[in-house]
Amino acid sequence: MKERVVVVFGMGPAGLFLSRQLKRDGATVVAIGKSDDIGRYSNAISLFYEAESKPDVAKAVDCITTRFGEKLEAWICSDQYLTLFIEEYPEAFSLMNFKNPGEGILRLIAEKEALMDYCSGIGVRFPEQYSADSLRDVEYPVAIKPNIKHGTSPIKKINFAENENDLKLLLSFAGQHNLVSSQLIIQKAIVGDNGSEYGYGGYFLDGEVVNDVYFIQARQYPQGVCCYTVELTDVDLKREIAEQTHKLIRALKYSGFIQFDLKKDANSHKMYVLDINPRPWGSVSMLTKKCWQNGVFEPNPDIDERICWRFPIKELMAFSNKNNVSYSKCSKMKGGNKYITMVDLWDKHDIKPFLMQPVITIKKLIKRV
Repeated sequence: MKERVVVVFGMGPAGLFLSRQLKRDGATVVAIGKSDDIGRYSNAISLFYEAESKPDVAKAVDCITTRFGEKLEAWICSDQYLTLFIEEYPEAFSLMNFKNPGEGILRLIAEKEALMDYCSGIGVRFPEQYSADSLRDVEYPVAIKPNIKHGTSPIKKINFAENENDLKLLLSFAGQHNLVSSQLIIQKAIVGDNGSEYGYGGYFLDGEVVNDVYFIQARQYPQGVCCYTVELTDVDLKREIAEQTHKLIRALKYSGFIQFDLKKDANSHKMYVLDINPRPWGSVSMLTKKCWQNGVFEPNPDIDERICWRFPIKELMAFSNKNNVSYSKCSKMKGGNKYITMVDLWDKHDIKPFLMQPVITIKKLIKRV
């Protein structure tokens, strides 16, 4: 039988999940990632190329295609590589057989303003957006997010301004650190704590669900980065989420992984989409237990438990986030249903990534200095 070789770009938690699933399906996984990607230590990958810049990535791709002599299956599991391919190295789309959605769909989702316009036309609800160049008619509070393609943002992933003075101070700080108005997304803040913030993601083919999961993003650190989730059981909430997410998936006839961040406004009780990721996401490993043992992404018909996913290291720092839901309330959310707890990165057959977390944390800290 011919060897099936798959290339995975990005070996963070998402790339690690995908590599483990692909290996379980009999594939030989070749990975391209960063020096501080936790998945580089996985026994699920056969080769690892450290490459971040366009020249290094192009060189790695050339080495791989030369070695295996064919157009290989490939997956994008990192925003960094997605941005690189769209902006600097579009040739990659013709050199490999990407299993993510097509280049056109990836470009649409990467361009936030174009995405919001498209979603508005098909009835997908985003929070109202404002321009940093004109603060008239702004309804406070607002959420401010950096929208940068490269490098590290001088402001947090999600920031809040309760009034015009708060917003001006944040915009001034951003400007002083070379973050221009076009690199900021300012939206009406959706009222509510993380108990009303949800996630939906899965794997789809031609706009149809193959395997998916609905969950509450109950605890986050920093805000916008989940470290504790509880799978949803509320049928009405799941229906509200599906109404917002499936419109886009069906309209695009989407194939591949996709994940949505959503929040239900505590005052209007409307569900809003906050962000969309056209790839495997950070907590995607919660799908592991939902996948059939003899397939990559197909659902396991024998599992009746729900999933609780947690990232212990970030959980230790999450107590400072006042938006987080208490653990006692998280327990009540489970409503007496049976749950399996998934610990991020843990796999008894591949323990080195889990054990290397302290080393990777130090590497990331050094990289920021």
